[in-house]
Amino acid sequence: ATPLPEYETPSITPEINDAVGNEITVAMQPLAGLVEGEDGHDSLEALLDAYMAWIESRRDEIGTLNAKHQRAASRHLDLCEDMLKRMQAGLARLTDDPVARRAFQLANRAMLEQQIRQEGELRRPEWDNRAKRLSFPGPSSGHDLLSPPAGRGFWRPFQIAFILATLCSALDPEDDNREVVDLLFFPTGGGKTEAYLGLTALTLYHRRLLNPNDSGTHVLMRYTLRLLTAQQFQRAASLMCAMESERQRNPEELGPEPFQIGIWVGESTTPNSRQKARKTLRELEQRSIDAVNLFVVIRCPWCRAQLGPIETPPRSNGAPKVIGYERTENSVKIVCPDPRCDFHEGLPVSVVDEDLYERPPAMLIATVDKFARLAWRSAPRSLFGIDGNGNRVSTPPSLIIQDELHLISGPLGSMVGLYET
Repeated sequence: ATPLPEYETPSITPEINDAVGNEITVAMQPLAGLVEGEDGHDSLEALLDAYMAWIESRRDEIGTLNAKHQRAASRHLDLCEDMLKRMQAGLARLTDDPVARRAFQLANRAMLEQQIRQEGELRRPEWDNRAKRLSFPGPSSGHDLLSPPAGRGFWRPFQIAFILATLCSALDPEDDNREVVDLLFFPTGGGKTEAYLGLTALTLYHRRLLNPNDSGTHVLMRYTLRLLTAQQFQRAASLMCAMESERQRNPEELGPEPFQIGIWVGESTTPNSRQKARKTLRELEQRSIDAVNLFVVIRCPWCRAQLGPIETPPRSNGAPKVIGYERTENSVKIVCPDPRCDFHEGLPVSVVDEDLYERPPAMLIATVDKFARLAWRSAPRSLFGIDGNGNRVSTPPSLIIQDELHLISGPLGSMVGLYET
């Protein structure tokens, strides 16, 4: 009598306990090289040992299953063992390869910084009418990486397991698993974004450590049409700020070119030309009835200061109407409006198409429809490391992250298939 079949799925948690009931966590600080005399690899070995023990215990249960299920159970555990071998190979690579080890260390530090920086409310500006300037409440820096807020500074088991499993295939073009699509499958809010951002940081650092002058776009992060959310972009931008801050401290090791993130989406979301960018800023300043903020970034991903149109009290003589967006000679750049922020001179974020083509960012977040432009315009080929004369000037992208893969039976299957090759 039920018109539609229904089934309540059991809840899923990313938290895993060991054999004696203790929660398995992997702290980022030792892996980031912040704890003297400890590299954190013991915790990684313990995690893999626990996974091995779990596989073995499941093997023992196969005989208790219905006969028609035993073959599938055995096949699934074979796949588990394949993944365990990839994780073990990743851990061995960290032990034997000093470049991979250094990239992994830097990636953990950047992820730790990104996690801490995401904490806290938006820092709204306050106008001082006497001094004729804006001020922002709260500190802009001074975060202690060794004492992160509660619940921060740890990898969930599946996150660090994913990074270990994909480490060799991400860093080595000749790896046997290079062509494998590794799928992160987990309910919303479980931490998938953190896992692939960790892999992103690892691969970006590894490329620069091998060749500090090899800039250009290395990571493509693709979304379906309008499904890119501001929160996802904000987290990725925060990671890029952490990486750029590290590069500024170590330019000899990580090269002269900034780590930048770019967003490449339709003209209803971002300015697709420099002319449109300058026009958009003018409309925002004039409080035009048609003004739409196309600059995407509405808070500093490093210190959380507000960007964009602001409200000031009546008779606030000289107060700006828009903050964080500054005209350049021919475009608009995004800066943090707080003079105390490390990125007051400019955030490592680019939202104008023409700026992306001229200076390809290390990480490009795009909606899949933009790749159709490759068939009609030559300028976007710079995102693939090719200059205006058709010469290769940098290594092409080597990591593609496709979000919302469950849409493979819809827009991802029908439209992206046309442009995949």
